[in-house]
Amino acid sequence: LISALAVLGEKDRARAIYAEARTKFTEDAAGLARVVVAMTDVLGINPLDPVWGAADPGNADAMTALDALVQERIHSRTKARAARDYATADAIRDELTAAGIAVEDTAAGARWSLNRKSEN
Repeated sequence: LISALAVLGEKDRARAIYAEARTKFTEDAAGLARVVVAMTDVLGINPLDPVWGAADPGNADAMTALDALVQERIHSRTKARAARDYATADAIRDELTAAGIAVEDTAAGARWSLNRKSEN
């Protein structure tokens, strides 16, 4: 994401967001989720933004963008697990959970889905 922001001429903002993300990561996953949302806002790909039609789960463009972001985190989690860095792997899972992403580990690898909250 830092490279993407830099390409968009947002290098200073990218550094600030990255520094905030590092701080938030050590504090709590919910804080990091807010930072990730802020980063996707800067890139114009925040799937929660009404412009993307977040209420419409069939919005292919938003889901493609979200998939790319989630797959990167899942890849990092897989690498951490392979290195037996379970604290990092758990932190990544917690980060995704706080952002409303459910991760399911399968024999074929991790799969993700939106964690739909009931409206009761």
